[in-house]
Amino acid sequence: MARFALPHVLADLSYRIGHDDAVRNARVELELAEQRIDAAEDLIRRVEAHAVAATARSAPRAAVAA
Repeated sequence: MARFALPHVLADLSYRIGHDDAVRNARVELELAEQRIDAAEDLIRRVEAHAVAATARSAPRAAVAA
């Protein structure tokens, strides 16, 4: 009996271990993706702040020239 059941038990365990690894890998990938999104949003905020600052610096010159 064990001779027939053991391969099925091992296959089930192997599947579960593989599934657990896949889930763990997916979670790691999700975390990395979230970090990249945060970094991209940071970069966007810095570029926007730089653009606003550059506009503010050039606005008084344009008003004086007019």
